[in-house]
Amino acid sequence: MKKYFVLSTFFLLCMQMKAQEIQTVVLGDIPLSEQFRSGVTELNIIGNPTNQDIEYLRDKVMGDLSVLNLKDAVIDTLHQNELDLWTAGIYGYSNHLDVYLPSCLSYMEQHSLKGGICLTQNGGRTERSLTAFITGYSPVFSSNTIGCDIEVSEGNDCCIQCKDENRNVYITSSKGDTLFYITYNDVDRIDIPEGVETLSEGLFNGMILVDGAIINFPSTLGFIGKKAFAGFWRLELDCECPKYEYVSYFICMSVQPPKMHPLSIDDRDFPAISSCALFVPDESVEAYQEADGWNKFALIKGISEFGRKQSDSSNKQTTDIKLLSTDNKKIETRPVRLKKNNAGGFDLEVRSKNGEWKTVLP
Repeated sequence: MKKYFVLSTFFLLCMQMKAQEIQTVVLGDIPLSEQFRSGVTELNIIGNPTNQDIEYLRDKVMGDLSVLNLKDAVIDTLHQNELDLWTAGIYGYSNHLDVYLPSCLSYMEQHSLKGGICLTQNGGRTERSLTAFITGYSPVFSSNTIGCDIEVSEGNDCCIQCKDENRNVYITSSKGDTLFYITYNDVDRIDIPEGVETLSEGLFNGMILVDGAIINFPSTLGFIGKKAFAGFWRLELDCECPKYEYVSYFICMSVQPPKMHPLSIDDRDFPAISSCALFVPDESVEAYQEADGWNKFALIKGISEFGRKQSDSSNKQTTDIKLLSTDNKKIETRPVRLKKNNAGGFDLEVRSKNGEWKTVLP
């Protein structure tokens, strides 16, 4: 019995050591495929990876990693689907992956980094969550649908992140004057921090908001980047909920209309800005109506009219729906909300009687 106990303890220790195995790879003349050791769960990559190295990393390595440190890797751009385990159909046994982005990274395209599928010990499958950490200056994001959560790594002095009361996360430059990315938890309201002067490229590209959502721009805003509003989508819930005349209600308290990049708004994307309303300082209505880009809003009104326009929705956090039995008899009315999931989409959640939120539709 004692011998069995010793062997079991030794086996567990070996498994622990294996589970925590770390490897550092310096790329150059020898490709990643010839250096990577099976069983590694934390991988540090230094140097300039080739296209073959990136492909091998995605298809053969990332599925079983818990940490991928690319801080010292020489990568300027992460292209669409390049490290997207979801689209590539890559499985593995790690249920969460932390990726430390290259400190020299300057651009990330949409769906460039996604978690994929995790295999469970009982043979099941679940989504693998993935968090990407910015380790240097923030890269430019082509859209809000990168495919993973974005955070600032600890000790990074080049950019900062902050949260509003709705737990939306804003990533800005170290001075707080440029907003690079929004990880939004509340699809009803977004309050961009005061002090932000520039909205970076693709900030709202791919963002999905429910009818009547409010986007509040700061009075300090001065410039909006390329494709900031491209792919701005409307989400209509099939339930008994308030209907709004406009997709979203923007508030911009800058007296002078902030300048827009010529390609900030793409009319080909439905519904885009042409289905949104804009409220501005009362004395600035005419200036916004004549300003390039801003004049594409469906409605431009003074801020004094906003309260009357929004009396039924300015503090809306959730929408009530009626839950029905299979024979279509009404059971009760419950609050419902949308919550962003690890796959870059949304889950529909209903609040139970004890106050807990439960997913009802993926």
